[in-house]
Amino acid sequence: MPTSNRLTYTGTPTESFLISVSIGADFSIRNTTVRYRIAKNGTTIADTTSQHYYAARDQVHNTKVNAVVELATNDYIEVFVTATANGDLSARTILFTVTSSGGIGPTGGTGPTSTVT
Repeated sequence: MPTSNRLTYTGTPTESFLISVSIGADFSIRNTTVRYRIAKNGTTIADTTSQHYYAARDQVHNTKVNAVVELATNDYIEVFVTATANGDLSARTILFTVTSSGGIGPTGGTGPTSTVT
């Protein structure tokens, strides 16, 4: 069971990855803007912010955030969420996909490994 909500790359060598996060969520306060963004090692990656305006309570919105990121051993990825009002965000669905842009060797795929902690 994850304890820190981080996806940690434990493979070698350093590689580029396509990070794709799809979230279906609702917010408990109306008239609020919620922003989602991807972070590497605790720092937001530029141009990865997606936002939704929640006009009504418990209104479900689906959003997708993407980034191409270079990861070295023990780098980690997270999704940060902020809102313009205090309230409860309920994630109904989350799909976190990481696709290597390399990792093909002479005997086929040698895809890197990662762990969620």
